[in-house]
Amino acid sequence: MTISTENLYALAVSQTPKVGPVTYLSLIKHYGSARKAYEGMLDDPKYKIKPSLNEADKHVQKALKHNVKILGLGDLEYPLALADIRDAPPVLFIKGNHSLLEQPNAAIVGARYASIAGQKIAYSISKHLSGSGFTIVSGFARGIDLSAHKGAQEQGSIAVFAGGIDQVFPLEHTSYVSKFLETGLIISEMPIGHKPIQQNFPRRNRIISGLSKAVVVIEAASQSGSLLTANYALEQGREVAAIPGCPLDPRCKGSNKLLKDGAYFVENAWDVMELLSSNIDAPREDKRVGLGESKMTTANNDLEGAITSLLGYSPVDLNELINQLPTQPDEILRELSKLELSGKIIRGRGNEVSLRPVE
Repeated sequence: MTISTENLYALAVSQTPKVGPVTYLSLIKHYGSARKAYEGMLDDPKYKIKPSLNEADKHVQKALKHNVKILGLGDLEYPLALADIRDAPPVLFIKGNHSLLEQPNAAIVGARYASIAGQKIAYSISKHLSGSGFTIVSGFARGIDLSAHKGAQEQGSIAVFAGGIDQVFPLEHTSYVSKFLETGLIISEMPIGHKPIQQNFPRRNRIISGLSKAVVVIEAASQSGSLLTANYALEQGREVAAIPGCPLDPRCKGSNKLLKDGAYFVENAWDVMELLSSNIDAPREDKRVGLGESKMTTANNDLEGAITSLLGYSPVDLNELINQLPTQPDEILRELSKLELSGKIIRGRGNEVSLRPVE
C-alpha cells in the first residue's frame, strides 16, 4: 500500500488537535490543498499544536503493518455519497473487500439488547438485500448490527468502527472479524490504535448514514444511537425507514416514533428494496454490555434478566432462545417455568414463548 503526498499532508492536518472534519474542509477551501493548509497552519499562531508529518507517517506505517489502506477525500475510491456530507471524514482507513464501496448501500441499525424477533428480522432483511445487489452498512455492535452483518456474510457488508480498525468493539466480536473480512469491509476515520472512546460513536454514526442511501431502524429506544443515526440521515438527505414494533416494548419506542414522524413503514426486504430502487442515481456511488456473537451476557449474570431482555411480545421458538443463552438448557427451562408461573411470560403453541403484555 502506498499513500500519496497529498494524503500524507491531509492526515497530518486532520489529526491536529482542534481540527475536526468541518474545520479541515474550511482549511482546504481557504488554502486550496492539504499541503498548503499544512504550511499555513505552521505559520498561524491560532494553532498552538502544529500538524506533524512525522506523526502522520507513523499512522501510515501502522496502517501498512495491519494491511489497511488510507483514502483521502479527493481519491477516486473515496465513496461519493460520503464525500457529499458537510462533515465528510478527511481520511478513511479501510480494510477488506474494497468493491463494496461501488454498490448502493443501505444501513441497518437498532438495539444492542435486541429481541430474538428483532435479530431475525435484521438478519432476514440483510440477507435478502445483500443477495439483491445492495451492500449492508452497520456498526458492528451487539444485537441488530451483528445480525445484519451475519445476514450479509455471503456477499459481504461494511462495518464502521468508532476506533481504529484494530480496535474491535465489543471485544467478544473479535473472533468474528476474520470471517467477516473474508467478504466484508471495515471502515474508520480513526488511525490504527485509536481507542473507541465514547465521543467517537456519534461520529461513527454519521459515517454509517453518510455511506447509505437509506437507514433502516429495527428496535430503537427513545434515546439511542440508532435514532442519532436516523437524525444524521435526515440531515444528509437520506431516506429513513423503520420496522414497526410492539408499543409495549421500550425497545421500540424510538423506532415507532420515527414512523409517527414520517419514516417509511417497512416490514421486509421487499419494502426496503422498493424504497432503495426509487432513490438510486447510479451504482457508484450505550455504553451497555449486551449480546455477543451468539451468546447473551448480562452485567449481573441474571438469568431472568437475560431471558426477558431477549424476549418480546411476538412469540419465538424456545430453541432459538436457548441457543442465545450460555446457560444449560435445563436451567433455562426451570427459569422459564418460574417466569410463566409468575405471569411474566406466556407459553404459546408448540415451543413458542413470549413476554406477557402489560394489562
